[in-house]
Amino acid sequence: MAAVSAGVNGHKGMPLSHVLKDGDIVHVDSDPKSKPGLEWLEWVRTPEAADGVKGYYASLGEESLLAGAMAYLSGKLEKYHLSAAELLDSDFFGKLLARQDLRGPAEFLQKLGRGEVKNTEKLLAEAMKELQAQFADPQAPRLKQPFLIIAESRQGLLDKIANPMKDIANISVGFFHEYDDNGKKMAAMTIYVECADSPAGRLQLRRIRNIIDKTPGVTKCTSDQSQIDTSVHYFVEYIKKGS
Repeated sequence: MAAVSAGVNGHKGMPLSHVLKDGDIVHVDSDPKSKPGLEWLEWVRTPEAADGVKGYYASLGEESLLAGAMAYLSGKLEKYHLSAAELLDSDFFGKLLARQDLRGPAEFLQKLGRGEVKNTEKLLAEAMKELQAQFADPQAPRLKQPFLIIAESRQGLLDKIANPMKDIANISVGFFHEYDDNGKKMAAMTIYVECADSPAGRLQLRRIRNIIDKTPGVTKCTSDQSQIDTSVHYFVEYIKKGS
């Protein structure tokens, strides 16, 4: 339980998840301060090893157990552009858990922290697949959500924002204006995302907002309609004065 890395056939620093072959010579590096991670349950092979990891987490206090589960879940959700809190707080995920006889996010998190949730990766992949289907449901009431983005004007800026969204949503660009801000070239733009007006749609919009916020060069993003209207009006008037 104190292992941190391994040497395999003389190659040092191999991850503990490295798959061994018959005849491999292994040296395990340990650290007495190291603790097992929930991700160990994804690749340990023996029941004894799995029981050891579960036993460690079962021995933790409630606060430490939940903190570990949140950290593990957030790591799994990074590629989906969501945090654990955002997923657990969504009505969409709550309904999905109910169909699996879980009484809600709290019970799910406790079971996850105790190592009782099997194949978290598959569960999240299926959740995201269903999220996408509900988000794009043409039968659901529709919502056209605007975003105002202020960013450093760089080559390929729109592509950097749009490419991570290509499997999530279609976007359209409304207003776009480049301007100088104390010698720095900036861009102000509005984009629009059409989606289902539903819990799934709102969670998907949260993912899109996270993508925008993390795009290099973006300094501001808002979906508040009054702020968008005020800012666009300001830039339109600014353009008129300069023409």
